[in-house]
Amino acid sequence: MPAAPHLPEEIWSLIFHNVLDSIRFEGLGSGSLVVDEFADDDEVHALRKFLCLRKVCRRFEAHVWTVFLDRLKRNSSRALFGFLQMYPSFMIRVVLELALQHNFRQSCGLVAAVRSTADFMVANLAHDSHENLDVKRESYMRSLCGTALIHLTDSRMATKLRMMNKKLSFQEASLHRALPAAVYANDISLIKLLLEKGANVNHEDEYFGNALYTAVFLRHTEAASLLFDHGALVEHRDMLGKTALHVAAKQGFDDCVELILRRASSSVVDICDLERSTALIWAAKQRYHKAARLLLNLGKGDPFLLDFTRNASPQEVVSLKCYIARLLRIPRSQLGV
Repeated sequence: MPAAPHLPEEIWSLIFHNVLDSIRFEGLGSGSLVVDEFADDDEVHALRKFLCLRKVCRRFEAHVWTVFLDRLKRNSSRALFGFLQMYPSFMIRVVLELALQHNFRQSCGLVAAVRSTADFMVANLAHDSHENLDVKRESYMRSLCGTALIHLTDSRMATKLRMMNKKLSFQEASLHRALPAAVYANDISLIKLLLEKGANVNHEDEYFGNALYTAVFLRHTEAASLLFDHGALVEHRDMLGKTALHVAAKQGFDDCVELILRRASSSVVDICDLERSTALIWAAKQRYHKAARLLLNLGKGDPFLLDFTRNASPQEVVSLKCYIARLLRIPRSQLGV
């Protein structure tokens, strides 16, 4: 990127404010907020360049950061947060800062959910008398933001989950939302406490997703085992249709793959994601031998589903079938090769 022209800092701040204020976010994503809407929109092209200026130097990053916070405090449209999903780390940093600022009163759902859930946890969970509750609240917020980063979703799925949970009271919703945050922090004592208080182990939230999915995503096997002990199901799917088993197989987390296969219903093995790929297909693609063997031998995964997977050329399908045939120690002709 070419060097930025030398201008007084006040001028740069004014330029950044004008760029951000020129975007009419309220006219974008009306009715259905989908991140893809922003990918090629001419009106936000300048703003995408604007965010890239964060990489010029720390001074620019500080300006961009300050301007975004100021804009969100004045007008926190859902579409603006939809745009920020293309920059998830930056978005979570913004959300955390806004949640920590008590003078922020706008109605962004994610900020409100982070703040209200952290407040609930501080007020209703036991803490040592010597603990600083403000520090504890910030710790909870960081875990909640981290969980939200794992579970970024689109408007279709968010709307579905919102409708599913609309009858929950504030207390119930906060208790259920606290569980994936505790899993994110890998705080086994807190997980046990929340489960004892009645947290729904299978709750699926529009902002914080699902506890078991979070545990597997982070390879927190002890937490995942504890959740299974309390009736966790491998039913939650992310916006790409992946279950916790897909995630474990794709990442090569063979311990999590084995745990799920031993504790969950056998029906989860051959679930296809939106690419029509099963957990076995993902493990085979990545050549994670142990995970693939577990899915074939313990899970009895169906290798013939390879014929229906998307985004794989015929040559790749043949290669995957040959790989699986070697794992099964059978002639590849049995798999149609």
